[in-house]
Order: sequence, then C-alpha cells, then structure tokens
Amino acid sequence: MQKLLVGSALAVAALVVAPQVEAQSRSVEFGGAAGVAFPTGDLGEGANTGFRIGGLAQFQPSGWPVGLRGEVNYTSLTGETIGTGAGRVELGSTNVLEATGNAIYNFNAPKDATTSFYVIGGAGLYNVNRGGDTNFGLNGGAGVNFNLGGFRAFAEARAVR
Repeated sequence: MQKLLVGSALAVAALVVAPQVEAQSRSVEFGGAAGVAFPTGDLGEGANTGFRIGGLAQFQPSGWPVGLRGEVNYTSLTGETIGTGAGRVELGSTNVLEATGNAIYNFNAPKDATTSFYVIGGAGLYNVNRGGDTNFGLNGGAGVNFNLGGFRAFAEARAVR
C-alpha cells in the first residue's frame, strides 16, 4: 500500500536553471529544481498540494538524442484535516526523499530553436516518512527546454509510481 501512496504523486512546473559545462564532444549540466507536487490516487485522499525541490546532474553525448539524468529530490505534502464521528482529525504530512536515474529522449529541433521538447523516464529509490519505508519506484513524463538569459531551463510534468 505504501508503494501506491508514494507512486501517486505528480510534480509539475519544475523549473531548472542549469549552466552548461562543455567537455570535449559531450556536455554535462548541473542544476537545481523547484516545483509544485499534486498528490493523486490514494495519497490524494489524505494529502494536500505541496512542493518539490532537488538537484540534478545530466549527461548528453553530442549529437545523440538520448541523455542520462541523475536526481535527488525532496517532496513535502501537508496532511488534510478530515471530519470523523469523533470530531476533526488532522492527518500528518508526507515527505518523500528520492534518488533516481532517468533516460531522456530529446526530439529533433533546429539548432537555433529557442525551445525543444523531450520525454523522460526512469527508476529509483523513494523513502517515505510514513512508516520509514524505502521502495523502488518508476517515473515518466514530458517537458520543454528553453533559453533563459544565458542559461538553459526546462519545465516538465512527471508522474511517479
């Protein structure tokens, strides 16, 4: 059951600013992310919208459409207050610490384009404060890259199970 609770969180609007470091014929990027987390499924019945922050390292071989991204993220969702026959009960918050490895497929875009689209998917370990369980999970989503004053940024939506 805990896996289902962790897996039903959805993070959207993560904006990451990642300065590029060129190394021979490949690029490595480092960045940070901040976004909104919307709980869904079983988790959505006991948790409110929260936030998500994290860091990443991304490797994209020059000329390849597929890259790799490693991430460490923290998600915090506040608990709802529900009415029961005995009165109102406040459910505790849910915090998730995750470490994931992901593959990113970048769709072709002209070299001078200011935006490009991609899909992302991967797997990792997710530690939930409720019960202290660490579980294996999967994630997948899509995003858009764009230029932001000399930096490369992106916005993405991802589902986690």
